[in-house]
Amino acid sequence: MNLIHNLDMKVVAEGIEKESQYERLKEIACDFAQGYYLYKPLEEEDVKKHLPVIDFSNR
Repeated sequence: MNLIHNLDMKVVAEGIEKESQYERLKEIACDFAQGYYLYKPLEEEDVKKHLPVIDFSNR
């Protein structure tokens, strides 16, 4: 974790399935986490509800 942060990068932990894993990542200053513990898999329509809508037509 320190090596990555010293390189001014962010750390992403994947596959978090237990609270104990999540708590340990917070202790060691992990920047981002994803996994079943944090959010269950979503259907496409549900994913769209959670994403911001960006209009690229004017670019």
